[in-house]
Amino acid sequence: MNLRTVAISDVKFPLKSRDELPPVLKALQYIFITPELNEKIFQLLEEKIAKAKRKPVAMEWIYGMYWF
Repeated sequence: MNLRTVAISDVKFPLKSRDELPPVLKALQYIFITPELNEKIFQLLEEKIAKAKRKPVAMEWIYGMYWF
């Protein structure tokens, strides 16, 4: 079954656009297809997410109780 998908590395962005989004998308594409950058970025994101999950919310910290 073909859903007419395009690989991320094959996506083309308009280079002469005045919009701010194409350069950002191009940078994200480069990070995604470059293994060293991809690994490092996802490692940083995992650490940030794990740290945020361990950190109590302000109200929980003030009252010393957890709502969940």
